[in-house]
Amino acid sequence: MKSVLFVALLLLTSLAGAQAQVTPVDTASGKPYYILLNDGSHIFGRIVRRDSTMYTVKMRSGQLTYVERALFKAVSGIAPVSADSTVYYINNAQPTRLTSSTVSPGQYVITLADGTTLRGQVLSQDTSRVVVQTTNIGTVYVPAAQVVRMERGNVRQARPGLHPAEGYPNLFPQYMIFTPTAYQAERGRVYYRNSLIYFNQIDAGLTDNWSVGAGFFTPFAFIWAGWLSTKVSVPLGPRARIGVQGQYLFGGVTLFRSDGISTNYVQGVLSLGSSQNNLTFGFGRSFSRESDGSILTLGVVRKVGPLVSFISENQLIVGSRGINSGKAGAGIRLDRQRHSFDISANLVIGLFDSNFRTNANFLPWATYQLRIGQ
Repeated sequence: MKSVLFVALLLLTSLAGAQAQVTPVDTASGKPYYILLNDGSHIFGRIVRRDSTMYTVKMRSGQLTYVERALFKAVSGIAPVSADSTVYYINNAQPTRLTSSTVSPGQYVITLADGTTLRGQVLSQDTSRVVVQTTNIGTVYVPAAQVVRMERGNVRQARPGLHPAEGYPNLFPQYMIFTPTAYQAERGRVYYRNSLIYFNQIDAGLTDNWSVGAGFFTPFAFIWAGWLSTKVSVPLGPRARIGVQGQYLFGGVTLFRSDGISTNYVQGVLSLGSSQNNLTFGFGRSFSRESDGSILTLGVVRKVGPLVSFISENQLIVGSRGINSGKAGAGIRLDRQRHSFDISANLVIGLFDSNFRTNANFLPWATYQLRIGQ
């Protein structure tokens, strides 16, 4: 009996000791941690309490989760590395898959989609983000989707800005020469586009899948015109995106009296590839009474140099009697940090009768594009 009482007393003493070991962990700073588990998974949150048997973690949503120490492996302030699933660009903007040998250790020059350049050591990365220890602003957490190129570089010799020889990404993948791709204006960004001084366009990304826009022709004499547009698109996978864009066009002539016209145009687009290198198919038509026919589009966008993208846009207008006309066009986009210049040559061919007598016209085109804001 005395032995039983002695064992019970030891158990009670152990339990009391365990309760006495309960201590708060960094609750004042609010710093989140990665709780790495033995099965390879992890939990991200703020440790609010721990004892000899359990961790209590507060998630970003405010909910509490509990991790037994038997499942616990380590606590880290850096995301676990999953280097073999991250893609980045080197020199020629062609995707290269990272391996653990190219990730750590090393100094990198990292170019982001908004033109920002970071220089420093890559601490870790996974499919969602890259953690970089920079030389001037400390540790930076970058969404993996924003990284367009990562090159080994000498940080001490690096210049404070992106040198033109290092190149810039195509910041306007939502545009070809005249028509859109399935890619969206970046959420929270505003874009301005001007063609030949006469055509003006403004687009804004509201979400990752929805953008709106408006445009107008610079008033000439007594002619005025404009349009409103919206585009919705969704990814079909990592290398495909599909969308639909609708436009309402209006205009008229104001002299002694006002004569106005209006029409609409709806176009479906499918883009295959990436924002820097893709193939786009389009099918559009107007549903107004005055319009007859549909427009078929085939476009190609390819990054061909650090500062240059190639764009080809080709269209056929198909009416009730067959193909009415077509356009073949190709040009280059000069990519810069926040803006770009498009220069293209277009050949417009019209078919007039059953004998296929044609009329061809050469149409040069120039466009300036600007991303507004930082």
